[in-house]
Amino acid sequence: VYTMSNTAFGSISTNSNDWGSEELLNFELTNVKKINLTYKGHAATLMPTITENGIALASEELDNRLANEFMNFLQTAKIQSFITEEANEHVLSVYGFNAPLLKCTIHLKTGETLSLTIGNVNEEENICYTQVNGRSEIVGIPYFNLSQFNILYSELHDKDYDRLG
Repeated sequence: VYTMSNTAFGSISTNSNDWGSEELLNFELTNVKKINLTYKGHAATLMPTITENGIALASEELDNRLANEFMNFLQTAKIQSFITEEANEHVLSVYGFNAPLLKCTIHLKTGETLSLTIGNVNEEENICYTQVNGRSEIVGIPYFNLSQFNILYSELHDKDYDRLG
């Protein structure tokens, strides 16, 4: 049995955001076999390629600069807030997971897979609502302008938009 003064309890954070890990995804491009992205139901495959500057991602379906920018974002992004640990169907719907904007699966050379699903995005609050690795919790990550992926969507629908890059 241990005892602690009541004042010590006052210094312990009761904010659940302080107790969870802030790491979003933990991967290095050198360990990536391939990456599958689905934006608004349309798929793109990103493959690591060796360049004179190191490893970069290349895709036939997506601008390579955007693909690399998004992967850099995923490698460096931290969880800003923990929204809920156990999301029921109603909560999933409210945060946009009934029709997610983007799904990303990272296949590692070890056979492990990492996944990220982005539901709603709120630019004004600088947040993307996200589920990581199939867990039922919803977390908030910094805003990423997913509208850039509209180029993937528009090209697949033969719309007249300029390709990024």
